[in-house]
Amino acid sequence: AERSSALASQQALRAEQVTGLLKGVFERIDPDLAQGRDRTLLVELLEQSLDRIGSDGAAVDAKAAGEVVRIVSDALTKLDRLPTALAAVDSALERVNRAIGAESQPDQVRLLRVERAALRVERGTVIFHMAWTEAGLVRQRLEEPLASEEWRAALEELKELGLLEGPIARQARLRLWRIREVWPADTDIEAFDAQIDQDMNGESVPHVDQWMYRLRKAESQGWIPVLRDYPRVLADCERALGPLHPLVVRSRNRLLSFEVVAAIDARRATWGDSLLLWQTDEELLAQWSRTAELAERAVADSTSLFGPLHRQTMAARAWQLAADGHLNGPERAQSSYKTLRADAVACFGETSGLVREIDRIWTGIGTGYGSGRWW
Repeated sequence: AERSSALASQQALRAEQVTGLLKGVFERIDPDLAQGRDRTLLVELLEQSLDRIGSDGAAVDAKAAGEVVRIVSDALTKLDRLPTALAAVDSALERVNRAIGAESQPDQVRLLRVERAALRVERGTVIFHMAWTEAGLVRQRLEEPLASEEWRAALEELKELGLLEGPIARQARLRLWRIREVWPADTDIEAFDAQIDQDMNGESVPHVDQWMYRLRKAESQGWIPVLRDYPRVLADCERALGPLHPLVVRSRNRLLSFEVVAAIDARRATWGDSLLLWQTDEELLAQWSRTAELAERAVADSTSLFGPLHRQTMAARAWQLAADGHLNGPERAQSSYKTLRADAVACFGETSGLVREIDRIWTGIGTGYGSGRWW
């Protein structure tokens, strides 16, 4: 019996070491830093790793498999391989659930339940990104309840385990906060905001996550404070992380989207005390000129960091099309529209949300909005 126990301990130690090695390898794979190179080999590596975890079956510990799957899922999400990521997380969840049912040791059940909560957070995140992908450039709120259901379930499990102060719970709360939901459901929104502030300003929170939170917080207000505050926070973030950090480049693309949408809506809506953001055509024209300059940089940086056909770059190009089209007129923007649409169809398909959004932008350019028609 002693020999069997010692052998089991040695096997567990080896499994833990192998898992740690695999996690270290996959954590160093950052699709955002591929610098525009072909990612086919990277995708194949990640998919083969999932196949290996699945084919090994009982040879791979359910908790260890879940940890690796979460890392691989995050990488696949960045690579726009969302269905593959979701299938992998679902498979890992099924394995963890089976392990919980078969496990008799309370300590091991507890560890497996923690992993189940972490996988549910990841599952909600993948679903959330799938909603963005299907919608193109504008998120479909219909999918958000499916994502928030996973984040809430994770928090309920962690509550039962007494682990609401850990990083998994913090991540789930942050995800809910980003779509302006709270947990528990009867929590006051201001109280939840205060808790998120406390979560994200802790010493254990990674520096990049803190900047991400500050940026998201700056965009959670109305148009006027967003256009006033977001550029300032982004500039501070850029000084801290560098101009080509993935968070900085993605956030610059978001700023571009805010500037474009605000300018398009300037003749259709008002904010605050019936205040038009730009009172005259001359002011609106100047806004489109500034936005076109921002778009040029956003596309260049996205192309350099993510590659020319990555969804981030495609989105930046779509916003650039809107800026250039509203600034210079449809005739001068027609060639850009045709090229962008062909690239989007080749990458994501004729029926993709991104292609629909590009067509919508082009229709808006041709129609014009209100009195903002200078061509």
